[in-house]
Amino acid sequence: MIWGSQALGGVVNVVTQKPVDGIEARANAEYGYADQISANAAIAAGNDTVQGALTGGYFRTDGISQAAAGTEADGYRQYNASGRLRVEFAPGFGADLRGYYANSRLELDGFPAPTFSFADTDEYSTAQELYGYAGLFANFGGLENRVAFTIADVNRDGYDPAPGAFTPHYLYRGRSERYEYRGDAKLVEQVRVTFGAERENLRFYDGSDTYRADITSFYGQAIVTPVEQVTLTAGIRNDDHSRFGGRTTWGASAAVKPFENTLLRASYGEGFKAPTLYQLFAPFYGTDTLQPETAKSWEAGVEQSALAGAAKLAVTYFHRDTRNQIDFDLVSFTYANIARTRAEGVEVELALKPVAALTVTANYTYTDAENRSAGYEGNQLARRPQDTASLSADYRLPFGLSLGAR
Repeated sequence: MIWGSQALGGVVNVVTQKPVDGIEARANAEYGYADQISANAAIAAGNDTVQGALTGGYFRTDGISQAAAGTEADGYRQYNASGRLRVEFAPGFGADLRGYYANSRLELDGFPAPTFSFADTDEYSTAQELYGYAGLFANFGGLENRVAFTIADVNRDGYDPAPGAFTPHYLYRGRSERYEYRGDAKLVEQVRVTFGAERENLRFYDGSDTYRADITSFYGQAIVTPVEQVTLTAGIRNDDHSRFGGRTTWGASAAVKPFENTLLRASYGEGFKAPTLYQLFAPFYGTDTLQPETAKSWEAGVEQSALAGAAKLAVTYFHRDTRNQIDFDLVSFTYANIARTRAEGVEVELALKPVAALTVTANYTYTDAENRSAGYEGNQLARRPQDTASLSADYRLPFGLSLGAR
């Protein structure tokens, strides 16, 4: 309800370093399959009124061939940096600044002559991404207020290094600017309300034409805890898209803890996602008749802890029905709507902590994603893995070094 269509499949909350006192620094490095290297470093400092942090990172991999019949690996490389500054002018009143920049290069496969089938090529693309946030916050007793401006700017260029080809053979420029207000009020000890409004201006340039769209949104959400063991959440949102009109969606969830180590969860939600300007108007690939994607989903699960928290098992069942799902058609090589789809399945998660320094986690997800459109019932949706599993272990040594494998 709060994040809109960008959160149709969930939210990843990235929190950078925010020390309260003194100076802190950290670094990590990873090595993996396909000569994959990941390295990051961060330094942060602050006191009660001013905090700041800078991070830098590098990632590269030889990759694998994007073309199934190809033999040439398609690699990827990225440099990135981020920073944040928070200043509190008076208790509960202040400003936040955050920024992120990334520069990347991706090797591609294409459709070379004379067969024009998907195969190894020397093509590659570059991207420069810039994201920024500037906000003011003011807290009055039980009411927290925030006004903010965010920006996302992405420049992408594609190259085919044939003899004499020094300029991009395609380029895309995307930009999003958002103005928002959010309030968070604790009415009484058992009731918390979050509400807000936002305006998002979108722009897409394909090298010759510029396309625009605007979205104005209002939302509200209440979190009620009638007793300590029960939490109820419900919210409603309206999105008014300049090309597709207004849509209202709502959602609700419940979390119940009948016993000290047992948690029961259930939720229902609706989603609305308009096609992106790229999906609508990209040369060759765009389809300007695309319709918005809508979804209704519910899930239920149980989480059980044991051995004083050293073991935790969670099982969740999920079900989602979608209309006009936006997908890429590998026959026409354009974006298209799938009239009806359904995805349902179960996820099992296990976390073990046999000793304080060692954490072992495992999860498995089974997903049955089907086309439910007339004439296509039962066909599996492309690019949706039916079985997904992972296992990881992490051991933290007493002098600050962590060793792990996945």
